Amino acid sequence: MSALISIRKMSIALRHGEPQHSLVNQVSLDIDAGEIVGLVGESGSGKSLTALSILQLLPIEQMYYPEGEILFNGNDMLKANTATLRAIRGSEIGCIFQEPMTSLNPLQTVEKQLAESLFLHRGWSKEKSRTHVLDWLKRVGLREAEKKMQAYPHQLSGGERQRVMIAMALINEPKLLIADEPTTALDVTVQAQILELIKQLQRELNMAVLFISHDLGVVKSIAERVAVMKNGQLVETANTEVIFANPQHEYTRILLAAEPKGEPVSLPDVDETILTAEQVRVWFPIKKGVLRRTVDHVKAVSDVSISVNKGHTLGIVGESGSGKSTFIKAILGLEKYQGNVSLSGRSLNGLSSTQWQPLRKKMQIVFQDPYGSLSPRMTVEQIIAEGLEVHGDRSKAERETAVVDIMREVGLDPAIRHRYPNEFSGGQRQRVAIARAMVLQPEIVLLDEPTSSLDRTVQFQIIDLLKRLQQQYQLTYLFISHDLKVVKSLAHEVIVMKDGIVVEQGRSVFEEPKTDYTRRLIETAFAV
Repeated sequence: MSALISIRKMSIALRHGEPQHSLVNQVSLDIDAGEIVGLVGESGSGKSLTALSILQLLPIEQMYYPEGEILFNGNDMLKANTATLRAIRGSEIGCIFQEPMTSLNPLQTVEKQLAESLFLHRGWSKEKSRTHVLDWLKRVGLREAEKKMQAYPHQLSGGERQRVMIAMALINEPKLLIADEPTTALDVTVQAQILELIKQLQRELNMAVLFISHDLGVVKSIAERVAVMKNGQLVETANTEVIFANPQHEYTRILLAAEPKGEPVSLPDVDETILTAEQVRVWFPIKKGVLRRTVDHVKAVSDVSISVNKGHTLGIVGESGSGKSTFIKAILGLEKYQGNVSLSGRSLNGLSSTQWQPLRKKMQIVFQDPYGSLSPRMTVEQIIAEGLEVHGDRSKAERETAVVDIMREVGLDPAIRHRYPNEFSGGQRQRVAIARAMVLQPEIVLLDEPTSSLDRTVQFQIIDLLKRLQQQYQLTYLFISHDLKVVKSLAHEVIVMKDGIVVEQGRSVFEEPKTDYTRRLIETAFAV
């Protein structure tokens, strides 16, 4: 039986004058109907490039294919015309992209974007699509699905946006699903639900799945075969059991050995409170009618209080949509809130933009979605140096030196600082975002899922970097993550949030969880 999709000796080259720079080298991979194949490797190894090539989604002005072919149902996708590709995209082949905020239309509601796919491929009207759209949003675990059908992407959490992307990819029941890091932005409990959903639909539809991930634990739980990529080459392919029990390539063994470990850095001798938040509340009004009267509220954060000492790390965990990111945005003055927030004893309530500016240097943030927070029109050097220019306390030469130094510290080659964000992998973009925050030498860094898009080996490098900087400069971190293994290795204290409130907090959350919700989170996280 011939494979549903067959990639044969495909190479991808980047047009950078002479000689051409090769990104993927003679990759060959078959996927049968009804088979789930995991594609793993570090950021920049060529996983996403290989997957995007199947649907010809790479920019042809920057990249080309020196050799090879991609056969789908016997037809070469590299030679397919625009009409053929348009008919296949979203219908016979569905895609879940790594960064949902850049894939969803910011000007359209969730309902309109999912209904558009049904209209294009099935000719369904908006009215006919509504029930089907709602059903799929419920199937992927979107809470209050009927209400959030009318929401725009920016009004959803990172995990909620990812679930919308999953529904969009599966709504036309494709023959092949390309899942590029589909659970990256999801908490562990929803991650398990989504993986089970994909497996269930794969069985029902006899659907093939190309599952891309840097998390080998996730790949082990879903894939039948695993292909390992490094530096644009396929170094090993075998059944999942064989790969995990007896890996042949040294690189595969390194990936399998990578697990979060270690303890948080030692605490300073003197306890000095640097940040407090008292009864912080962030409620978003729901308005209806011609007069746009407030009829209800989305209670994103309700009466949350914290006190963080200098040099400490506070881990903030909870399911997607629990209010974690909204809470830290309120602390930074990026969301309107009720309550009181103080930095080193100074109240931050009601400050103007001018009053906030000198404080921005002391408090920096690394966002969950690096591509959405990096300007596509600025080079990496300009992005990292922007804060230094705003605060104006260094010369041009000093700024350039600072950029070069911080890029080396976060594991980026300073020689690539003149490139733009779209030329980097997801993991490389996250390191750029971390460099941008750290170059200002802040006192507090708010880290919103800073390692979620990084492969395990790079995660450890970033975690070690954060620990080293914290120890050296007595930095204070507010660390948001759905990866409880990472939180355990970094945080001195943890708060657990659910539906906008704190359900548990303390130093012994992992050893002695007091609520069923916390126990479920920990059991799910450490079972993978």
